Amino acid sequence: MHEPFYKWFEEMPLVCQQKLARIAWLLITEDMSDMGLSSEEILQKFKAYVVSLDIPIRKAAKMVMLVSLFDSIMANLSEFLKLDEEVFNDPQLEKKLVYIEKKMWQKLKDSWVRLRNRYYSNDLLYITLKGLIDNCQITI
Repeated sequence: MHEPFYKWFEEMPLVCQQKLARIAWLLITEDMSDMGLSSEEILQKFKAYVVSLDIPIRKAAKMVMLVSLFDSIMANLSEFLKLDEEVFNDPQLEKKLVYIEKKMWQKLKDSWVRLRNRYYSNDLLYITLKGLIDNCQITI
C-alpha cells in the first residue's frame, strides 16, 4: 500500500525530500533527540518508517495517517516550511532551497493531489481498511 507514496516521494528533488521528511518526522517522532539529527539522517529514518514491515492492517493504518499528514502539510506548506526552518535551522539545506522556486513547490503540491486522488482517496482507504478488518479474526 505504501509503494505509490514511496515512489512519489523518491521522484521529487532530494532537497524537497529532505525538507518534507523533516516536517513529517517532526510530527511523527516521539523521540525529541531526533530534532538534533541531520537532514540526511531524518530522511533515512522517514523512508525506513514508510516501508517498515508490519501486519497488513497496521500498514494500512500507517498509510491513512501519512495521507492525512501530507494532506495537512501540502494544504499549509508555507507555514510548515517556516516551522521547519525554526526547528531545524540547517544552513546547508536552506542554501539549496534558494533554487526551489514557488513553481516547484506548486508542482509538488499538484503531484500530491494526483497521487492522492489515484491511490489514496478516502473511499479507497475506507474500502482497504474495511476489507482488512472484515478479514481479521481478532478475539478479545
